[in-house]
Amino acid sequence: MEESSGLSGMDSWPVPVLVQTQNEKLVRLTGLPKSLKQRAWDDIKANSPTLASLLKDESLREVVEHFSAEIFIEAHIAPCLPPESLKGRKAKAPE
Repeated sequence: MEESSGLSGMDSWPVPVLVQTQNEKLVRLTGLPKSLKQRAWDDIKANSPTLASLLKDESLREVVEHFSAEIFIEAHIAPCLPPESLKGRKAKAPE
């Protein structure tokens, strides 16, 4: 009989994730001034109700707080925010 390590699902191969850095346009949601926070929230609710629901989830809030993380989303979802690059990614010059 095979022993179970108790780590169900941890023995599977990782799944590759496509990361697109060309023309990547992201906006940062964390640390927004009050003046932009409500406008961004209105954009998110209108453009992506599913994302709005996720952002309200207590589990996500706990993870973000635990890791002192920042949340970035695609710029078209909250067009009122200025686009930013993720830390560690080289900004490409416009072509």
